[in-house]
Amino acid sequence: MAQAQKRPHQEAEELLHRRELDAAETYLEKALTANMQDAHALALMGELLICRDDVVQGFAHYALAVQADPDNVAYKKRFMDISAFVPFGGYNPALEAVMNACLATPDLDCSGAQTLWICLLLTHPSFAPLYNAFTRPDLYPEGSMGPVEELADMTPLLLPLFRLGILQLTVCDVYFEQLVTAVRRFLLISAPEKMEDAARLALTEAVACYAFNTDYALYAGPEEETQVEQIKARLAAGNGSALDMALYACYAPLYGLGGAAAADVLEAAGCTYVAQHQIRAAHALEERKKSIQALTPIGEGNSAAVRTQYEEFPYPRWTDLGLRRGVIHEEPEKAFLKEPGKTALNAGCGTGREALFVGVKFPDIKVTAVDLSLSSLSYAMGKAEEFGVRNVDFYQADLLRLPETGLSFDFIASTGVLVCLDEPIEGLKILRDMLNPGGVMHLGFYSTMARRHFLVAQQAVQEHGYPGTAEGMRRFRKDMHRLVPRESYEWIIQNAPDFYTLSTCRDMLFHVKEHTHTLPQIDDLLNAVDMEFIRMAVQPDVQALYNQVFPDDPEGGTLAHWHALEEAHPDTFVEMYSFTCRQRV
Repeated sequence: MAQAQKRPHQEAEELLHRRELDAAETYLEKALTANMQDAHALALMGELLICRDDVVQGFAHYALAVQADPDNVAYKKRFMDISAFVPFGGYNPALEAVMNACLATPDLDCSGAQTLWICLLLTHPSFAPLYNAFTRPDLYPEGSMGPVEELADMTPLLLPLFRLGILQLTVCDVYFEQLVTAVRRFLLISAPEKMEDAARLALTEAVACYAFNTDYALYAGPEEETQVEQIKARLAAGNGSALDMALYACYAPLYGLGGAAAADVLEAAGCTYVAQHQIRAAHALEERKKSIQALTPIGEGNSAAVRTQYEEFPYPRWTDLGLRRGVIHEEPEKAFLKEPGKTALNAGCGTGREALFVGVKFPDIKVTAVDLSLSSLSYAMGKAEEFGVRNVDFYQADLLRLPETGLSFDFIASTGVLVCLDEPIEGLKILRDMLNPGGVMHLGFYSTMARRHFLVAQQAVQEHGYPGTAEGMRRFRKDMHRLVPRESYEWIIQNAPDFYTLSTCRDMLFHVKEHTHTLPQIDDLLNAVDMEFIRMAVQPDVQALYNQVFPDDPEGGTLAHWHALEEAHPDTFVEMYSFTCRQRV
């Protein structure tokens, strides 16, 4: 029987896979000459251009592929992934149309294209003047609606790019935050006179999602609080409309004020995002808590205080597993963990990103993930279901009580956890003793040098008595420009995304216990428990700088060298020191 002839697209795909780019290009050019709207050929040409390091043109071809086949979710995902590597100079209506199509696609994670969305929105001819007005706060009194109240034309607020974007994405920018805060106040107080009901409801839902995604970091004035209490009373009495629910959801989470019936009302009115995230997902989170087993009791004192913090503010919310920015190095950890029968512990897993990362990277190992907070564990379990990860088991446990379990592991990951203990070395000894011979540990510690601006802000919090409650954090965020030296204030608002969400802001500035370290202190800690440093986990640009400064140490295995690099570049470890270590041989 004669072999079936391959279709041109299939032939091109195989050639691309074999990196025979010139031959693949010939096939694709023929296909596009015949039909410039051939979405499959456009996407393949995009891949070919990316293989040739022409990311900009590759991105442009994927944009064309999305336009040619707007129902193809795979093209949209790839378009968004590539957008992170493309520089943008200004507004482009074609890209706006593609971005809108992506944002409007149900269940599509658009976080990868956040930079593209922000660039398009803040340079949009209709939206830019409104945003720019907020960069002049001296023109408007604090707490006013400012330029929003002065709008004669609602077009900027009704742009799909704005509304669809804030449903799921946030902007780490104080002026944008002030703009959304003013829009929220406008929707509550002035919108009935200026906006049709359907448009007001759709925009209110978007603002409610934005507020929810920031854990309600937006500051509300007394007039707003009074009106929200009136809405709350109507909802509690069962007399609230879908608009009432959406308006209340702009200021506080709906869960608790209404169950499935409230979600049904919202969905019938078209507010599916609020119904799903603030009611149905919250209900699912509470239900999952009931299934979480406890490996150990939770100790009193600091352990109980940390648990309370993360029950109130699970940290962090996340959408992307970050498989490109992992904690596992190629060697020796990766090869070591591919051996059969290995086990891993994630001590202090929080909302599960690190545990699930390890589980996805190494599907043949069993991962035990523990945390103090049931809220965080429940969130993590939901993410495991979402990503289909089945080799991670979640338990409630106190790191300091883990020796009681008698468990041991080949790999232990504990990022940003030991720094929350009364005595970090106590926790490090416990983890070392649970590590099997030949095992590897990945740890994360805060840098004293890199967190210098945070430490100044933390001191202001303590000196002025701001509590670590939602209201206390909102007040401090509003007042911080008056309480913190200008250099530190501006550094934080420009470089610290954690400032813009309450759960992350609490972790950054209001934590019940936080230790910072220098690299010489890390060296002392490791020596004290007879462990040795292997290498840092850093981004490629940082590793390249290190190799340039220390060409004789290509593996980056010398803490003293990293210390010298940090002294020359104090913001190198602004996220944290992230490194692997092992028992000393």
